[in-house]
Amino acid sequence: MSALLLADSICGDFLVEWIFARPGLGTLLWKAIRVNDVPLATGILSVGTLLFSCAMIALDLAYGSLDPRIRRVRGAA
Repeated sequence: MSALLLADSICGDFLVEWIFARPGLGTLLWKAIRVNDVPLATGILSVGTLLFSCAMIALDLAYGSLDPRIRRVRGAA
């Protein structure tokens, strides 16, 4: 659940930036999309995707170590 909240907070950054008039990655992404700056938009989205994927992998690994019912058995496929 915490990884999904992390992803939601990353996606919600644009709204917070807009409300408090503080420029950040959300605003930069929005401007890049508006002016068709494809490399910048791709880079920002790639970094966001990488962070989201790393958070999900870390969550899966932590969940496996905390809950003994889902530990991996050696030799299992």
